[in-house]
Amino acid sequence: DERDLRQMIRRTMTVGSNVPWDNVVGLEEAKEMVKRGVVEPLVYPHWYGNESHQIKPSLGVLLYGPPGTGKTELAKAAATEARATFFNVSVSTLKNKYHG
Repeated sequence: DERDLRQMIRRTMTVGSNVPWDNVVGLEEAKEMVKRGVVEPLVYPHWYGNESHQIKPSLGVLLYGPPGTGKTELAKAAATEARATFFNVSVSTLKNKYHG
């Protein structure tokens, strides 16, 4: 049902998260990759594009690993810096709705 889908999206959405990079302890290499791959193209779009003098933006970043390693906090910090909406979607959320 369309209403169920909207409710699921609202539950996974965090608007205006306020997580500074300092909250992400360690993960220095991952922070740098996320800053360059996600934040910079959103904050400085004029640097990126298809022109020969522009940088080609990445197609995305996949954060994976066991629970408790900082993936969600890293994504929230990136969303905070880019002033973007953060969607926290887990496989179990999608699987329960569309598979079970």
